[in-house]
Formats: sequence, structure tokens, C-alpha cells
Amino acid sequence: MNTSMSLKDVAVKETVADIALMAGYMIAKGEIEVGDSRELVSNILVWAEEFMVFHEKTDWDTEDYISCVDRFSEEKLKAAYGRGVSAG
Repeated sequence: MNTSMSLKDVAVKETVADIALMAGYMIAKGEIEVGDSRELVSNILVWAEEFMVFHEKTDWDTEDYISCVDRFSEEKLKAAYGRGVSAG
């Protein structure tokens, strides 16, 4: 079994984890409401890819990854699941 992953695969998985952590934090704080967890997971996967494409040329030696991914995550999560946002 080959367990080696490309750097891109690792980066996407890291981004998925970071967005998921932000989602959990925002749910716990009551900032977002998620009715369908499978929809949330699907959205997180799409958003992680979107983040990676948008930041494809970003130099993470000069930009703070955590600040960028947190800001991106908050915006996406609030738009989709913010209190008062209707599902659908």
C-alpha cells in the first residue's frame, strides 16, 4: 500500500481540517446553525478546493496561512449557515 501523498493532497486535507475546525468553533459559539451535516461536509470539501485554487500562487512565507484560511472559512460559513440565513 502506497501511503505517500503529494504536497497538494496534504495541503488540501489540511485546509479541509482547518475549515472544519472553524465550523465546529462557530457552531459551539452559536454563530452558525447547521441542519444537515452531510451538506456541511460537502461544502467544506468544495470550499477547501476553492481556497487552494484562489491561493495557488500565494507565498505562505510572506502571508499568514491561518489568518487567511480562518477569514475565508468565517465568510463562507456565515454566508451559508449564519443565524437568520434560510437553508435551501
